Amino acid sequence: MKIKSMPFDKETANKLSQNDIARNWPVVYILNNRKEAYIGETTSASNRLKQHLDNDDKKRLTDVSIIIDDRFNKSAVLDIESKLIEYMSADQLFELQNSNSGMRNHNYYDKVFYEALFRDIWNNLKKKKIVKHDIDLLMNSDLFKYTPYKQLTTEQFDVVFEIVLDLLISIQIGTDLTVVVNGESGTGKTVLAMYIMKMVADNSMLELLGSIDDQYIERFIEMQEKLKNFSVALVVPQSSLRASLKRVAKEIKGLKANMIIGPTEAARGNYDLLIVDEAHRLKQRKNLVNMGSYDQLNRDKGYAIDTTQLKWIMDASPYQILFYDAEQSVMPSDVSDEEFLKASTGKNSKQYVIKSQLRVKGGNDYLNYIKSILSDTPPLHPVTFGEYDFVLFENITSMKNEILDKENMFGLSRLVAGYAWKWNTKGLNYEDALRNNVYDIEIENERFIWNQANIGWVNSKNAINEVGSIHTIQGYDLNYVGVIIGPELSYDFSRNEFVVYPEKYFDKNGKRTVKDMNELKNYILNIYKVLLTRAIEGTYLYVCDDNLRKYLKRFIKINGI
Repeated sequence: MKIKSMPFDKETANKLSQNDIARNWPVVYILNNRKEAYIGETTSASNRLKQHLDNDDKKRLTDVSIIIDDRFNKSAVLDIESKLIEYMSADQLFELQNSNSGMRNHNYYDKVFYEALFRDIWNNLKKKKIVKHDIDLLMNSDLFKYTPYKQLTTEQFDVVFEIVLDLLISIQIGTDLTVVVNGESGTGKTVLAMYIMKMVADNSMLELLGSIDDQYIERFIEMQEKLKNFSVALVVPQSSLRASLKRVAKEIKGLKANMIIGPTEAARGNYDLLIVDEAHRLKQRKNLVNMGSYDQLNRDKGYAIDTTQLKWIMDASPYQILFYDAEQSVMPSDVSDEEFLKASTGKNSKQYVIKSQLRVKGGNDYLNYIKSILSDTPPLHPVTFGEYDFVLFENITSMKNEILDKENMFGLSRLVAGYAWKWNTKGLNYEDALRNNVYDIEIENERFIWNQANIGWVNSKNAINEVGSIHTIQGYDLNYVGVIIGPELSYDFSRNEFVVYPEKYFDKNGKRTVKDMNELKNYILNIYKVLLTRAIEGTYLYVCDDNLRKYLKRFIKINGI
């Protein structure tokens, strides 16, 4: 494998036309100047460079680096091109000219070899100062996790293709459209939301359709000019995740931080397309902290006082794409499943499902196992998940130390818990809490404090020393997670069912107005399902209640045994 760097000009293109590999062999190339870059692949570098020299955007670029290997084939260079776009978008040395339409993750012969080779390519590019960060560092960054330059799985690409087709047909014939995409934890809902927003903002929907068949471009070509002024925004109900996505959008060409908005901004605006991530966290008029401003908006818009944020979204735009998972609804204030059912079964609505587990290396089997052990019909026997580390700890200090070790080795390893302890440190920073010996959680001989940052806690400087709640972690990926199930949840062996103790559950807005204990139990179980499906490499668990620990020992490997 070699990387040849040269000036990007006609002389270089002419010289390359005399070279057999440059004239007729699969290669990957990077064009760049000091600020911008374009990444491509071709089987004829000499011809492709000549074409780029006639392009107004490309001819601003001054240098070309061609990645050559006599083991390359067409599938390999397509994959390496997509990976370079994905990683270089997060690396941020250059602003990319590439669109993201049609980036697909496909299998091909000896793919594992080329994935290993990609690290060598990256390291060589780093030596040439064409990239600046190590791969492992990038993989832990929000920019990498949420970049719209992602290789989509076949399942994801097929869903995006159908959504874009639905959208273009609806625009063409002048009808509204509501699309609901159902996907469980770790199926890539946020990535798809960012991917679609970028594609719409770049006006490259036809490009995506054309990657399948040019007949689609011919069908909608007359709409291309109209689509240039098509307004799009991504609505994110949780303030923490919204802040993270704003930072990502700010760094991506064609996107802006103000394209990531909250439900109130959406309701007060007017958009062509609203994409909603974590739509199950949209609010209804129950147990709201900001009830006054919620009611004021409903009055300003002439709505009934109990109008939901889902209604706000649907009235603020003719087209909506809602990414949704009913099992991640964790509070009474979340819009009911019945409301989403109405939205997804209306006259101008479509439903899609994404199933493949992309976060947790334990895959869908692990996700289903978590749902099973937290249900009334548990598995018949314990299951393990290959290299995925799923362990029950009987000592909180051991679990804390394991998370600290994983943080030192891999980063992004955190302790999280159910809301089963009062927030005594509220309003204090980490140092003040330590200085004044104020803490929130005491288990055995260990004392912890809740997350002191409500926005961006996962990446805050003291996060490793704190315990995160559902409100700071939902929607985020970790490498390893240590989950503490608090004393609010137990197990009754005589009735073979989970039991909740409302007096030990301290999220006031999570239980106020809830009169049915089964409803509260479902919210609490959903919280733990979310917490237990945050980590890519491994999940550790500590259980406060003796009966619940005894129950879970049946299904989870015990640390040290």
